[in-house]
Amino acid sequence: CGSFTFYLSRCSSLTILGSREIGEIEPELLSLEIDTGACPLLPTPTFPENCDVDARRAFDSDTPEDALGWDRVTFQFDRNPAGTTVDDFLVTVLPEEAPPAIIDIQQVGVVTLILTFDRSISTEHWTCIKHLPSARVACVGSLPVDVDQSLLSVQTDIEALFPNLDRDDALPDFRCDVDRSLRCTSLDILEAVDLLNGALSLPWNDSMIETTCPSDSSAIFRNPGAEDRGACCNVTLGTCSEDVTFDDCTAQAGAWSSGAPCCAAACTASAGSCCVEATGSCMDNVGFTSCRGGGETWTADASCDAVECGLPRGACCNSALPSCANNLLESQCQRSGERWTEGATCGEILCNPG
Repeated sequence: CGSFTFYLSRCSSLTILGSREIGEIEPELLSLEIDTGACPLLPTPTFPENCDVDARRAFDSDTPEDALGWDRVTFQFDRNPAGTTVDDFLVTVLPEEAPPAIIDIQQVGVVTLILTFDRSISTEHWTCIKHLPSARVACVGSLPVDVDQSLLSVQTDIEALFPNLDRDDALPDFRCDVDRSLRCTSLDILEAVDLLNGALSLPWNDSMIETTCPSDSSAIFRNPGAEDRGACCNVTLGTCSEDVTFDDCTAQAGAWSSGAPCCAAACTASAGSCCVEATGSCMDNVGFTSCRGGGETWTADASCDAVECGLPRGACCNSALPSCANNLLESQCQRSGERWTEGATCGEILCNPG
């Protein structure tokens, strides 16, 4: 959504851009501007994350009929979601059954909403929450003992607990705190064994969630990880590097394209202002590589009027006309009848004839 400018380049074996109405757009074209309309709110689930599965005991140990588990989901939006209502969301459950109802929406801070259900999500099911204005979907599941998030509860899940006991960097609580003690300890292993063997309920061994996570939004909701690599464009220099992680690219203020080769990444050097500190002179619309001389300072995406360039500037009043000009050096205000005032604007001085 919004307005975008596409910079097209030739890249073998890749389709750059296309349209059902006008067919394939040739990559030799110059930049193409597209306005796709107003932007809806864009949510990202903050907890649980999209496709997380709650591996903890799904019932109270003393009263097995009392369901436990996630009964709320927190969403973070790209801007203030004020005015969002229950009608902006659709809850579904897979395999299909009656979904929980959203009974409360609470705004926390500027961009965060907490959605509360009327009951905990069902075990062996996915509960999916769709934000209707943006069409984004986040799904969360529940399957006791599914520590490794394989959607199957088996003996190997117990093995996955061992490296994560009594450690600060343990798995998240929803994966290793099987007994709901608020800590990942050896007691969670005993609890997992009991659950797989059927203590206080039907045995959970070989229980499963039959379908994979049905959300088609995992790429949208997931932040790029260390294993994700792509092209990194240095817009300052107009250079491109391949096989770069998102973190390494952003550390150098680059523009990152997931899984892309350099020939598919728009990598045009930015233009800006070039200031010669010694003289106070400044040039607009200059590339970084053209402003590397001694005493030259380059500022990306800025005009000379927006930067301080070496020598002081001020207002220049020509009392003979009368007229006044802003942001001039003293050397630019030396003609007959001109008077220069350092650091001032024309609105701050009197510029009368005579």
